[in-house]
Amino acid sequence: MKPINKAAQRIFDQLTAGLQPGQDRKLDNAPGAYMALHVERLTATTYSLAHYYEQCGDLVPDPDMEFWRAETGAVFPIAIQHATGYYSRAIEFDADGKPAGIRPRTLRELCSFAAMWLKNIKAQQLTACACYRGSTCDVSHDPAACSCGQCATAEAGAA
Repeated sequence: MKPINKAAQRIFDQLTAGLQPGQDRKLDNAPGAYMALHVERLTATTYSLAHYYEQCGDLVPDPDMEFWRAETGAVFPIAIQHATGYYSRAIEFDADGKPAGIRPRTLRELCSFAAMWLKNIKAQQLTACACYRGSTCDVSHDPAACSCGQCATAEAGAA
């Protein structure tokens, strides 16, 4: 059983850092430009990442992806659901929370999607720095305090 790749795991770890079971957070560093990301820690070992949009007054997740963090720290995508109704599950668990059934092809597909999606999330929500060149600014990035010198200039030009 193969987990998400290391680059995707670094992004996932940054998104979920500090969350306790039952807690959630919303990242919306580009309001109106990208859909906000909702990050939830469902249990001690499971998480949900989702974008939501509103339709007829209801919030619709698209996509909603569930992940499992193994005792080793490796992260595996469990399931994905799209607004179209498409649902796919790669891992089933027993009553003790241990993997009991794995669909290898589905797991590979979900790992591939997760890698692409997490890379996009990083670009959209975790890199507020206007001069992003491979270093990660945190979600509370202050352009005026950025050491690159370009962020404050970019923000001043926008004002």
